[in-house]
Amino acid sequence: MVGKRSAKAKSEPAESNIPDDNEIVMEEERVLNTYDDNSDYALTEAGPFDVAKYCKGIEVEVVNEDDDGMLLDFDLIHVEAPIANALRRVLLAEVPTMAFEKIYLYQNTSVIQDEVLCHRLGLLPIKADPRKFLMPTEKVIGINEHGVDCEEEPQPDPTRNLVFNINVTCTRNRNAPSTATEPHQLYHQSSVYSRSFKWIPCGDQEEQFKGDPPRIVFDDILVAKLRPGQQIEANCHAVKGIGRDHAKFSPVATASYRLLPTIRLLSEVRGEAAVRLKESFSEGVIELKERDGEKIAVVADARRDTCSRNVFRHDDLASVVKLGRKKNHFIFSVESTGALKSAELVVEACKISKPVADAVLRYGKDHPIFRNKILIPIGRGLVRLTTRLRMKRLGLGEPTVVVQVSESAALEQASDFVQQLVLFMYSVGVFSGYYFYTKITTPDTLKSYEFMEFREDNDKVLAELRLRVELLESALKKAGVKVPPLPVPPPPSPASDSNSAPSPTTDSAKQNSSQASSRFPRVSSLPVDAASNVILKGEARKSL
Repeated sequence: MVGKRSAKAKSEPAESNIPDDNEIVMEEERVLNTYDDNSDYALTEAGPFDVAKYCKGIEVEVVNEDDDGMLLDFDLIHVEAPIANALRRVLLAEVPTMAFEKIYLYQNTSVIQDEVLCHRLGLLPIKADPRKFLMPTEKVIGINEHGVDCEEEPQPDPTRNLVFNINVTCTRNRNAPSTATEPHQLYHQSSVYSRSFKWIPCGDQEEQFKGDPPRIVFDDILVAKLRPGQQIEANCHAVKGIGRDHAKFSPVATASYRLLPTIRLLSEVRGEAAVRLKESFSEGVIELKERDGEKIAVVADARRDTCSRNVFRHDDLASVVKLGRKKNHFIFSVESTGALKSAELVVEACKISKPVADAVLRYGKDHPIFRNKILIPIGRGLVRLTTRLRMKRLGLGEPTVVVQVSESAALEQASDFVQQLVLFMYSVGVFSGYYFYTKITTPDTLKSYEFMEFREDNDKVLAELRLRVELLESALKKAGVKVPPLPVPPPPSPASDSNSAPSPTTDSAKQNSSQASSRFPRVSSLPVDAASNVILKGEARKSL
């Protein structure tokens, strides 16, 4: 990959009036030459597709970079749309950052609800290098095994957590002027800003981040508004994560690209027509130059064009202007949230997307069966499928012949497909595991488990009590005391109509209840001393 730095990208020369194969032609009502016939990869040369040669031809030109590194504009040249889109998606969802994951709220008497306040805090961008932290391997501690919020704050892990504290209380300004009406004049700390967060080092973090301590990226982010007597106190634990899990981990505010516009003037445009031509494009695209006392329109900077195609509203200008876009020239715009500089984010995105593709390619080269029986058929099948779908979408029917792509092109196509499939299956596995885990640990499920355990414990206690009662009855029988048998509880009877006649089951239930009521007075009618003597004599006989 060739890296270049330039203050301003080169615009298309006006004298080059012949569009090439890598240029999209934009007419008044049509867009032509939008895709390749055989593959998503442009095969501009005859023969097999050479990956090394293709990579060597890729160029990167840095067009603009802010002093603070937050905004970066660069050109990615000689690549295809799938590669550019993969870079954009990795920037959005795969590059890790640090963000607040758990908020331990000790006091919140503001008008903002607890859950809304915690959500706002989670979206604050944190200035901390995520490369110095590890991804969390366990579920974030914050709820117990019953799904109830813990009251105690857990001990943070220095290799996985950053801890920030906020404690703000609003008070009245007793020295405020009598004519003051604004809250910042009447009260102290009426507005809570991100500058109120204080980093609390844990472990060796103070020494590790001595030169660049973690902090909120911007100091003037408004978090909440308070009035006298209201307070917000919380400890915020940040972890490392990716934007695919939650948008708060996304390292970029925007990551977008567009194709480089091309504007060709087929003939000179002079006078009043040149003025209308300039007004038909965005500012800075067309400039007017004086020649022989007359204004002449020239293309100054085609990359500023927004492709509005307003020039086609003028019949006399539509025939002298050719509009297009370069298919292999992408203008990237990356705006960082502040965790890392935009240039560092692009480098990290390339590092993240490279290992999976390299592993698939290496395995395909080292294993002929995997290469010839799996990867190449998959790649060629994808090309045939995309060709058929494109022709059907254009209303051209079924293709009679589909040109077979080379092995290298099929291998590249299949490796990209396998890479996306592996990432998709991994994501499905992670979300499925989390889904089933949350299903198992729901409060209703935990309550049912607790009820089952409670019932088993009660059954054991009842069995033990029944055994003791039987031992007591046997001891009383040996002493000559008549004891009625234990009542058997009646089986549950189905619900019946209130007007129906009483059933025999009801009579038997009444008999059993009368037996039970007559049994307990007999047992309780024994003197306490006599009953204790009977039990003690029985225990003495057993010991002998």
